[in-house]
Amino acid sequence: MSAIVTLMLLPLLWSIIVFVVRAAALRRRPILSDAAEKLLFALMLVPFVAGVLLLVLPVPAPQVMTHLLPQLPTFEPEITAPKAAQVHSFSSIGWTWPIVAQAIWGLGALVALFRLGRAHLRFARIAARATLLGNGVYQTQAVVPPFAWNRRRIVVPQSLSDAMTTDQFNLIVEHERAHQRRHDPLWFLVLGLVEAILWFNPALRLQARVCRLAAELACDAAVTQTAPEKRRIYAEILLRTITAAPGLPATIPALSDLATCKMRLETIMTRKTPPKALIALTTLLCLAVPAVGAELAFAQQPLAPVAADVPPANPISTPAFPTPVNGTPGAGFGLRKHPVHGEMAFHQGIDFIAPTGTPVNAVTGGTISFTGDRPGYGTVVEIDHADGKKTRYAHLSRVDVRTGNTVNAGQTIGAVGNSGNGTKTPHLHFEIWQGDNTVDPAPLLDVNLAASH
Repeated sequence: MSAIVTLMLLPLLWSIIVFVVRAAALRRRPILSDAAEKLLFALMLVPFVAGVLLLVLPVPAPQVMTHLLPQLPTFEPEITAPKAAQVHSFSSIGWTWPIVAQAIWGLGALVALFRLGRAHLRFARIAARATLLGNGVYQTQAVVPPFAWNRRRIVVPQSLSDAMTTDQFNLIVEHERAHQRRHDPLWFLVLGLVEAILWFNPALRLQARVCRLAAELACDAAVTQTAPEKRRIYAEILLRTITAAPGLPATIPALSDLATCKMRLETIMTRKTPPKALIALTTLLCLAVPAVGAELAFAQQPLAPVAADVPPANPISTPAFPTPVNGTPGAGFGLRKHPVHGEMAFHQGIDFIAPTGTPVNAVTGGTISFTGDRPGYGTVVEIDHADGKKTRYAHLSRVDVRTGNTVNAGQTIGAVGNSGNGTKTPHLHFEIWQGDNTVDPAPLLDVNLAASH
């Protein structure tokens, strides 16, 4: 669950806050600064990048700001076993919810990346088939807006170039050359990839759209600064180019939005400049980044309630139970590759390798709650104990007790075998349950289990 909080919930919340603050700051003067919008986009990505680094790098994260996240639902199974034993349950929502969330994110990202790649390939083919006019300018028969495909190729539709004078055509080419000088084709591709990967973040997608518009405004300014007397002509040309074909990829900024067109025309004709307050806003947001990083660091730690006046638990080194059988430790508790079907699966107990017929003893006193076969486990004996625990002894070759019998610690209840779905080697599979959760038996047994991990 901590990965979901770190990579999805916190970045989403942070992006929404940044975008709302930005919108409030520009409410009266909605003029965009290309540099400031890029910085704001980068700030939105800080929590996600920090979360990835904290999950990948083996760096212990400090627990800070502990009054914020404990109120969020963690969906982790409650650790009720003594001596800080590990807990796991396949039926718990703590195991299934993160997997479902990751599957939904992965499916959405694959769909978004597929759509981006398909549109990108379409424009790559258009650029490759265009006819060279000279000086890096190409002409295409396709109905598309003019676009800079890379640093050496500008593509202009023939329908547009035929309707323009030489001066008008040169203004359009100069606009696309400004994109090339600024490396905007690569920048637009990066924006598209980030949008696809973080498709669940609407604030980030809106900011990416704003970044594309800010880049267009910057190129408009570059053209009109060199020819300020041609602002009206340039605005008329812009109106002609707003005939973008459907299916434009995120790597090429769309021009068909009326609000976008209006802002570009107003900026060209009025020569408005971005407010300095936006730069101050980004500076203030930079100061908030350490707080977000600290919160992400805390999200890496398991959330545990602070218990007052509770005596400390016994050290793990002090065993609670004897070993159930005289054998060699095998597979331990945790995720492993299944020895039969070869898939990754969670091993909910500890194996003890011993010859068939080796006596299996109850680790502590209790009442026999089940004897018989269980799918995968083979022949099983289960014992309920007074402290709420249950022990399970599986893959037995015989059973020496009946359901309802009372047994004492060390009493023989069966013998080692190889029944059920296990390896060919005879062994005892031993589990400890606390309520509906399995507990790692290693800290509770008087045996060195280093070989089992």
